[in-house]
Amino acid sequence: MKKVIKSLTAAVITLTLVFSLMGCGSKKVPKKEIDYDRMIESFVPDSFNTKSLAVGEVDGPQARIWLESGMGTVYTSNDKVVTVSDLGKVTAVGTGSAYVVITGMGGMFEVYRYDVY
Repeated sequence: MKKVIKSLTAAVITLTLVFSLMGCGSKKVPKKEIDYDRMIESFVPDSFNTKSLAVGEVDGPQARIWLESGMGTVYTSNDKVVTVSDLGKVTAVGTGSAYVVITGMGGMFEVYRYDVY
């Protein structure tokens, strides 16, 4: 009888662990549900988030680590000025200014402004 109770207890604990770990998986939020405009409105320029690039130059913003780990999304406000790869490589393609927003888990985000000449 004790052996049966121990086996059932072990099975319940194992199943509880399995189901709780299944809930820990990352869930990508579709881009259309993220309010990038609101994030851009919160932008405060400083030496870490504002870059000047010549057409053809590339940059790798710090927040790209979220993209490299598969835990984020990326957005550019003007893809005629800069393009951004899925892994966060920013390429200057035309003159003007554009914002790049990189999101991470838990509502974290970084906004960068690129001025291309």
